[in-house]
Amino acid sequence: MTDKKRRLTLALILQDQQALLLNRYKKPYIGQWNGIGGKIEAGETPELGVQREIFEETGIAKDAYQLVNNGYMEWFVSGVYQNRIYLFTARLNTDYQLKTPVNMREGLLNLFPLDWVLQPQNYGVIADLKAAYPYMIKNEAHRFVTDFSGDQLVKFAIDDTDFQNEAEVPLL
Repeated sequence: MTDKKRRLTLALILQDQQALLLNRYKKPYIGQWNGIGGKIEAGETPELGVQREIFEETGIAKDAYQLVNNGYMEWFVSGVYQNRIYLFTARLNTDYQLKTPVNMREGLLNLFPLDWVLQPQNYGVIADLKAAYPYMIKNEAHRFVTDFSGDQLVKFAIDDTDFQNEAEVPLL
């Protein structure tokens, strides 16, 4: 089930046992901590799209991290398909110097300990991504399926039936 209207990427940027997250200034998820990503442009693969988005939103060049493909998330709201989001983990080189917090065009970037990010009581991190992060941290690639009722995550599942990792295929 691919979506021809919008193609999205999202990266979890890690350094040691910390995650670089973005507190968004605009929809969707205003005021929540999110990974880094956005729309894939015509002719880009999801990998090239996420690399471009990482640079645009953080200033981090692609030679400063190793990128791991984590599959994709099929995102539903009240059972209605919304989009496919290609997921990646970007592991920053240990010598890369991050300066946070920093105010960027998309929002506020800050570095957080992974145990804080993954806390079940942490409602400031987007719920479906927080559920996928443990798999992403372990470099696993899956087809994640999520469903929301309003802002409430009501379903998170891994369904690798017919899973085909498409991160290298250019999207037109």
